[in-house]
Amino acid sequence: MHSRSADLARPPVSLTTLVGRDAELAEIERIVAGNRLVTLTGVGGTGKTRLAAELALRADWQREDSVAWVELGPCNDPILVAQQAAAALRLRDNTDCGLTVALVDALRDRDLLLIFDNCEHLIGACAELVDTLLAQCDRLRVLATSREPLGVAGERVWPVPPLACPEAAALFADRAAAVDPSFTVNESNEAAVIEICRTLDGIPLAIELAAARVRLLTPQQIAARLEDRFTILSGGARTTVPRHRTLRAAIDWSFALLNEREQMLLARLSVYAGGFSIDCAESVCAGDPIAKQDVLDLLGSLVDKSLVVSKKRDSVVRYSLLETIRQYAAAQLPEVASVHELRRRHATAFLDIVREALPEMMIAAIEPLDRMDRDRDNIRAALAWSVEHEPDAIALPLAAAFRWHWYYSIAWGEGLRWTTRVLERSSPAVTPARASVLTAAGTFAAYLGDLSSGRNWLEEGETMWRALGDDRELALNLSAQAQLLATAGELDAAAARAEESLRLARSTGSSWEIGYCLTNAAAFVAQSRGEFETADRYLQEAELLFSDGGHPLGLPFVLSTRALLALRRRDHAAAARLALKALPVTRVRSDVWFSSRALRVLAYTTTNDPVRAARLLGAADGMLRSICAGMLPHERSEHDRLMATLRETLSAEELEAALRDGRNMSFDEACDFALAIDAAPEITAPAAALHVSDLGPLRITLDGKPLDFEGGRSSGRARELLVFLLLHPEGRRREEVGVAFWPDASSDQVKNSFHVTLHRLRKMLGRADAISNDGGRYRISPELPHTVDSRRFETEVTSALRSSAPLLAQLESALALYHGDFLQGEDAGEWCLATRAHLRQLYIRGLFALGQGLESHGRYSDAADTYTRLVSREPFHEAAWRRLMVCRSRLGARTEALLVYRTLEQRLRDDLAATPEPETSSLYRRLQQNEAV
Repeated sequence: MHSRSADLARPPVSLTTLVGRDAELAEIERIVAGNRLVTLTGVGGTGKTRLAAELALRADWQREDSVAWVELGPCNDPILVAQQAAAALRLRDNTDCGLTVALVDALRDRDLLLIFDNCEHLIGACAELVDTLLAQCDRLRVLATSREPLGVAGERVWPVPPLACPEAAALFADRAAAVDPSFTVNESNEAAVIEICRTLDGIPLAIELAAARVRLLTPQQIAARLEDRFTILSGGARTTVPRHRTLRAAIDWSFALLNEREQMLLARLSVYAGGFSIDCAESVCAGDPIAKQDVLDLLGSLVDKSLVVSKKRDSVVRYSLLETIRQYAAAQLPEVASVHELRRRHATAFLDIVREALPEMMIAAIEPLDRMDRDRDNIRAALAWSVEHEPDAIALPLAAAFRWHWYYSIAWGEGLRWTTRVLERSSPAVTPARASVLTAAGTFAAYLGDLSSGRNWLEEGETMWRALGDDRELALNLSAQAQLLATAGELDAAAARAEESLRLARSTGSSWEIGYCLTNAAAFVAQSRGEFETADRYLQEAELLFSDGGHPLGLPFVLSTRALLALRRRDHAAAARLALKALPVTRVRSDVWFSSRALRVLAYTTTNDPVRAARLLGAADGMLRSICAGMLPHERSEHDRLMATLRETLSAEELEAALRDGRNMSFDEACDFALAIDAAPEITAPAAALHVSDLGPLRITLDGKPLDFEGGRSSGRARELLVFLLLHPEGRRREEVGVAFWPDASSDQVKNSFHVTLHRLRKMLGRADAISNDGGRYRISPELPHTVDSRRFETEVTSALRSSAPLLAQLESALALYHGDFLQGEDAGEWCLATRAHLRQLYIRGLFALGQGLESHGRYSDAADTYTRLVSREPFHEAAWRRLMVCRSRLGARTEALLVYRTLEQRLRDDLAATPEPETSSLYRRLQQNEAV
């Protein structure tokens, strides 16, 4: 995780002094202190950005966690406004459409000044987001820079004035001296300097551009040229703001002073969204009349003339254009080059860059992933252009190559949006690029809870990989399918795909592919089946492969997953050791997801200090909120169990204070707090107990260890008898057992079969007194503590449903127990069918109630996930499909809401020869017409 304090995006720090703005800064600071929304307005070049940055760096705003800077200049899509704000707060996009909710959640209890810079081209989206944040975050202040007001209620607009003449002259003198140290304002040039400042209306950018020319021209010559230029431009539209025309004149003049090749290069550089390297500039911008070997010198000239900015980072110099200059330069493109050809070269260049980084990105190498972070805006621009103009030649392979960056950056929502768009626009031909994008789209959709779409894409990708004969990529696709199917409870199908995935990886893949399939498929499916020992063996092998192969981002997954697995086996000491081992590894790249897992495990195993446990839980929760994520469903039961214990141990005020302390920790603070354990946490060994997980594949543990049953039909009868007696704690007579188990047998046959089965069960339990006989009634001995998932599930779900309002935490905890149907996969008698049907319907009712409860709390993303789980179990539950459509719409994903309807419509047509209910169709039409739902 990135810190929510020191790691907030900071304002840009200028290397030049701020001249002549002390009074304005004091006034802006006073206004910001008294108003929650202030917008600095004015034409480009008046210094809006500089004033906002200087304000943020002043003494009253010096705390590193008091200001976050949201740069919108490189963005060209309204959907990126919330994404950029999330990035400024170090929130990652791993959800399809929940960023606004996550931003509100992150900012609700924080004192923060959030600065949105360059809003004018995204004014509507900025206004909507700012209005939402201010309405729900009482302690938040917003400062915006824009060429026009946002138009939000309560906004205080402050037009940035031009510099007064003395201050403007001082600015000219300061900047002129920077390019010509011998320059001073004296009696011979003072009048000309004043004339320049007056003619340029005191606009700082225009003055700085003029001052940059003193190396070539005297102030008198500059003043004369400006006067001539303004005469030419004075015939512009009368409605244009005069200072806007003045700035245009200054830039026109600066552009005219460039030679033909400098003009051409500046115009071509406008194609970049964000920074660029010299290599990239040479590959994209070279071409008649600019030779490739001349690009460096020409670029250096543009830097000297303040039209291009250069910055050195990690021993590499990157370049960028100020937004005002970039927009001006872009307007020159139709005059100097083919825009289409330039954008094609730009997109092709970044396709080559991403393709070159792909092999290392795929195996989770840190350096290329960080490098792609720096070029993300350019890659987005390349995708946006190519998906419209070159979907097959550029967009498809670019998305295919960039998929691993989305994967490792937990940017699954953005990845799904791009891959879906590319698939829609490109040809359906069987190619490796399309198969890769299908696999990526299916993986992202599955992670975001859309199992139906994920399955379709993954299966289509599987078909292509088989046709292409690429076993290496097929293994990765099957691995993703195995995880999806296990999540959906289809464990046999999941196991088959996991087995084939691992077999292919071992025969064709590297250590990374094998480790990937071991962790994502084999271990995940084994754990879902309750085969904990097998899962841990797979994970230990993957740990060795990732360690020996140098794959640092694979280790956090393995170690944190092993820690959770040890916890499920009730080996708390091992769980704590693994979590403490995982944390230093997760800090290599501030890995939030797996750090939060490790912190939760440490909380679960800290039994002697409830306040510390609560702080660890709070810190883990804060980490997940920072990337708009939540814990996976199968990880929730332990969390809810600890929370229930903490509520009994601590007062409500103590618990909330400890959780809040944890949430407010930065990433590094949380990791340091967790690692500051002098010795292994005090572990309380669980009491000797029998635990039966009978929802899904039957799993039985005694004293924390899996019960060792022999194979065969007789062993199955013994297991079945154990569950039968546990579900009837009052006991059952032999005859009653006979009716359930051997309905067609004679009395003597029942007597013999029952005692043989009972003897086998006692032997397997290893305790002769485990089953008592009280007056002819056989039952599990009260002296043997035991728990049964189906009984706990039924009790808690029923209790939650009977309450006046859904008990969300209780429902979530209980529903997490449902790993599949009652005694799934067991060859049990007909007695279990009614129980199976009853529990399944209770699960469906519970999921629907949970979804409604989550909606009522505004948790639309979690509600959508819940409805998706429901329809994967009950595919014709139309009410759930409708609520899923509503949730998608309220999250801003109206297109996906429409796709939900079409998925339902196809299922009904194919499986039932039916059509959706009128209420569902009516909702679909309202969504099509963009009506509120």
